[in-house]
Amino acid sequence: MPRALDLVDPDSHDAGNILANYGYALGATGDGLDSGLAALERALAISKHENDKVLEARTQANMANVYGFHLHWEECLNAGSRAIELCMALDDFQSEMRARIWVATAFIANGDPEQASFHSEQMLELAERRRDRTWISRTFQRVLIVEVARGDWNSAREVCRRYPFGLAISVTMFIDLWWVMPTSVT
Repeated sequence: MPRALDLVDPDSHDAGNILANYGYALGATGDGLDSGLAALERALAISKHENDKVLEARTQANMANVYGFHLHWEECLNAGSRAIELCMALDDFQSEMRARIWVATAFIANGDPEQASFHSEQMLELAERRRDRTWISRTFQRVLIVEVARGDWNSAREVCRRYPFGLAISVTMFIDLWWVMPTSVT
């Protein structure tokens, strides 16, 4: 992607689109927080200059992802909430789903299962309406994690019954996401 940036005007709309993707790719690495956010900030500035709400929504969703990946939960919530607000007016499914999954994760990490549940249910409604099996799967995992974090095993079992690939949920998924959960959720 750096070579692609060399081929376009650095302040152009094309540069904004490239930077939104590049910032996401950089930011989703262990040491890429600063470089990823720098690219995303440039993409965000271009989106506002060009008055491109779709690019702004995608960039904000990508920022939520990067902040969440690096456990910066308040920043994740801020970027994700702004992305959701924009996406709802745009009908931008992919960006809204990316933002909501990270907002739900941030609420789990902050010990707010009610808000996490709200965003997970919103995601599920969108994914089911679109019949998007990938997002349905990812969403059910978040819904299940909320119930497990609450210790509500009856609801967790019900989620597994609704989940079309319930038996494919790996125990390691909970281990992988345990770092997100607070020590006590009530």
